[in-house]
Amino acid sequence: MNRRQAFPWLQASQASFDPQPWTCSLGTSDHEPLSDHMRNWDYHSDLVLRRPINIDVGQLCEDIDGDSGDWEYLIQVEVGTGQGTLPRRMVHNLVVPITSKVEPVHIELSVPSSGLSAQLVLNTSLLVSRTGGRRSPIAPDVPGARLWHDRVSCRLE
Repeated sequence: MNRRQAFPWLQASQASFDPQPWTCSLGTSDHEPLSDHMRNWDYHSDLVLRRPINIDVGQLCEDIDGDSGDWEYLIQVEVGTGQGTLPRRMVHNLVVPITSKVEPVHIELSVPSSGLSAQLVLNTSLLVSRTGGRRSPIAPDVPGARLWHDRVSCRLE
């Protein structure tokens, strides 16, 4: 079944916002791509997660029909855990302001494994933190407007 979504405002294109896959490391092991099941899970080792995100702020402003000088953006990563489709508990919330116009943003966070259970859920969002001039009635007009989102889950046990 093909699901279509209609957003209340314009969204980021792949040309302006290009996240790379998550990688993970348990303890001192090398980083590997995060898959749908974590091998060699250990409650006594911290989990280190990384994700580079390529962003072109000029192209992003063009995507949403905004004036490039006044807009500000941030990336939010929420880490949850527990059984079911919704995480029972949020264990980490990271907010990263986008300070460069074209440099990649490198997300890195360490999560204590002792606080995780059943699955790891990573929600990543690109949000407007300050709006600027709008050229279109369907350009985002409120701080907190979500321009992009993805969700990755990984079974731990």
